[in-house]
Amino acid sequence: MAHRVDQSRRALLGAVYAITATVSIAFSYVSLYTCFSARDRPATVERKLYDELNSAAGRTQELLAAATAEAQKHVLALGKMTTAEKSVGFISRAQDADPYLAQVREAVAKEAQTYSAAYPEGTGLGLRYTAFDRYTKLASQSLERLQAAQGRIDGPAAACTSRVRGSKGSASTP
Repeated sequence: MAHRVDQSRRALLGAVYAITATVSIAFSYVSLYTCFSARDRPATVERKLYDELNSAAGRTQELLAAATAEAQKHVLALGKMTTAEKSVGFISRAQDADPYLAQVREAVAKEAQTYSAAYPEGTGLGLRYTAFDRYTKLASQSLERLQAAQGRIDGPAAACTSRVRGSKGSASTP
């Protein structure tokens, strides 16, 4: 009987050791996983942040490029309208498909109506010509500002891209 009790205790002790070993190994794996995950987490966050910033910068550059192209078109059109007003006259009465240019024509026409008795409509340097010239200068200034902003965005974005891609231990290196 004593032999039987010893045998059951040994089996119980073996089972306890096996369970203890399993729990110990499981905790070791969990600990290792947590340790390596914690080291990779900042690199993953850095990569996501880099991707989001890069995406936002790309969208901003696209919008700025489109705005610059539109401003160039407006400066050119207003320059032609100013020249046409000087040589032909009656430009503010015409219709325009571009909403911005249509608003400029309308604003020039309303401004000219205010002074219609003193400044008759026609060719040459007059109220309408100076109004178109003023709008041309404003559009040119806006274009210059857009181009300057585009230059400022292109410069830091390129520097940031090379800095992040060149850093050691980063997940951002392709």
